[in-house]
Order: sequence, then structure tokens, then C-alpha cells
Amino acid sequence: MAQKPYKHNIEYIQKFYSYGSEAKVLEIKPIYEEDVKLPKKKREKATTIFIDPVALCAALLAGVMFLMMVVSFVQFRIDCQDHAAMVRYTEDLREQNILLHHSYNAHIDLERIETMALALGMIPVEQANTISVTVQVPQPQPEPTLIDDIIWFFSGLLE
Repeated sequence: MAQKPYKHNIEYIQKFYSYGSEAKVLEIKPIYEEDVKLPKKKREKATTIFIDPVALCAALLAGVMFLMMVVSFVQFRIDCQDHAAMVRYTEDLREQNILLHHSYNAHIDLERIETMALALGMIPVEQANTISVTVQVPQPQPEPTLIDDIIWFFSGLLE
């Protein structure tokens, strides 16, 4: 191909042009060299919460007290149910006792029992010989009081 003639002949390009063998070679530094500095991570601000130990102990104590209150309430409900069951049981026993007492008194013939006892050789209480025996019961020793226990404890320490 032939060069197209230009109107203006440009000569100054050759002054600044350098051929490939004469061109300056740029050095490419590897990424892993020591000179390469990565941007530092910004430290995140640590959020600190200050807790008052007295307030923490008070909160724990309140939690324990609440738990104890719930447990005691449940135990109270169980005890109330047990008490109601025992009251019903006692009333049933009283009614049964009244019925049995009435049936025993209605069906027992005391005169027949007395004649049978006399036939077996028993005697009436009025005719029985009585013997009186005097017994002296020793007085129990009094239980030690709290003061006696404290004195006993400290006397044992000092021996």
C-alpha cells in the first residue's frame, strides 16, 4: 500500500518516537512483596456495658425470691387440696361411726351376753376382789433450752 500524501508533512513525531528495542521497560512488582501495604482494618468500637454488682445481686435475689414465692404458692395449693380431702375423709368416718354405733346398740342384747358370761364362770364387777397398787412415776428430766445448748457448746470448745 502506498502512503497517502498528506497536506502537511509532520516531521516532529520522529523526534519523540523510540523504537521497541530502545523503549524503557517498566518493572512490574509482584503483589506479595513486603513493600505492598494493604489498608488496615478499622477496629470496630467495642461496646462496653457497665453493670453494677449490687444491682445484679439484687436482681438475682429478686428472681430467687420470685421462684420461692411460686413454689410456695404451688405447695400451698396442694396442701389446701390435701386438707379438703382429709376434712371429707373425717366427715365420712364420723358418719360411719354414728351408723356403726347405732347398729351395734340396736343389734346387741346385753342381757343375753350377761347370762352367757355368768354361765362361763365370770362374776360381776361389784363382786370382784380389788387390789390397789401404788406406782410412782419418775419425773422426766426437762429438755435442755437454747441457753443450755449454747453453754454446752462453748464449754466443749474450751476443754
